Amino acid sequence: ILVQTASVFKKNISSQDSVIRLGGDEFIIVLVNCSKQEFSDKVELLYSEVRKIGIDSQEQKYVDVDLGYSYTESFVASKECIDDMLKQADRAMYTVKKANTKECYRDY
Repeated sequence: ILVQTASVFKKNISSQDSVIRLGGDEFIIVLVNCSKQEFSDKVELLYSEVRKIGIDSQEQKYVDVDLGYSYTESFVASKECIDDMLKQADRAMYTVKKANTKECYRDY
């Protein structure tokens, strides 16, 4: 399932973007040079495409995913900026997880 998930991510981002497996079932997806609306649309697309991955086709079970995100228009290539963005994404993911909602994108 991890390989299929990574494949979905790679298939649905541009060549200038990156998919990085952080560990376990966590991935970082870096989208560059996109507006907030393009970002939101991409997150929705990735969420819907991952949820199409079947776990058990007979029982119609599919992958469930919680997405956390961080967006900035003023990225600085520094450890502090990257750490802050990862913390924001982590908080957003746990907020969605805690709310037990199937929404994948909220503007926090």
